[in-house]
Amino acid sequence: MSRRYAFSSLLCLWAIVLLSPPVFAEQTDAEDLAKVQGLWERKGGDDVPGLQHAIKQITGNHEVVTYYGGGNRVLQAHEVDFKLERRGGVKIFTFFNRVDTEGPNKGQKSAEPVSYIYRADDYTYVEVWGFLPEQAERPPKLLLWVKKPTQSPEATVAQQQLQGDWRAHSDDKSATLAVFGNELTFHHGDEFITREGDRVVLSGVFRVDPTAKPQVIDLIILRSPNGKKNGQTLRGIYEVNGDELRWCSGAPNRTRPHEFAAREGSTQIVVTLKREQKPAKDAK
Repeated sequence: MSRRYAFSSLLCLWAIVLLSPPVFAEQTDAEDLAKVQGLWERKGGDDVPGLQHAIKQITGNHEVVTYYGGGNRVLQAHEVDFKLERRGGVKIFTFFNRVDTEGPNKGQKSAEPVSYIYRADDYTYVEVWGFLPEQAERPPKLLLWVKKPTQSPEATVAQQQLQGDWRAHSDDKSATLAVFGNELTFHHGDEFITREGDRVVLSGVFRVDPTAKPQVIDLIILRSPNGKKNGQTLRGIYEVNGDELRWCSGAPNRTRPHEFAAREGSTQIVVTLKREQKPAKDAK
């Protein structure tokens, strides 16, 4: 995500919060708390030196965060209690009773409350730092987490079946370019990259449900040009026939199709891709 775009987006959130009287903070409801529950993963980041990925486990009003480096080595870990509230409709996550359980600060404790703006949906959890009134000196930062569901054996097999590079048929090239380029790569288990030639267009993680009829695939976008599609989801259906992949979806965050059909006057398209007989590419 470009810093310019991130800053302008976060500035809007800052303005909303500043214009909302904090004395009228609204209490959160059970739905807000339910949305943040579960296991969340973040790939990479510069907030912890050597970070490869981080795991956030939220159970009730308790959160445990673990940071991993190369070889899945634990770099840091901490746990906190938290509460959720709303200020003028803006969702605020406040944690306290922090205990560092791993890393250079292991054993340290702090009861001091710390807050940030957050957003959670079925797939993503977003932390926005540096835009609350008490954080005027803190550099702005946006952290994007993805829900990490318990995966069935069938989903694991289907995920492995998709690994590799897939290129659009020439007849489908114009349609695919409008969405993500003409090449789609699945690699590292649950990650995807889309390309137009040598240029990476989108990247993120994907989820599949091969038991659904038709089979379901979701591309959760973590990186996109100018960050405009970050955190959005391409909800699609798919089928694999040998070395041929048929995929259908609309634009990001649109309703999932129920059949393989391109809709006139809509963003829904059907794309056929063929497996490239070469080692899968990595992101550049």
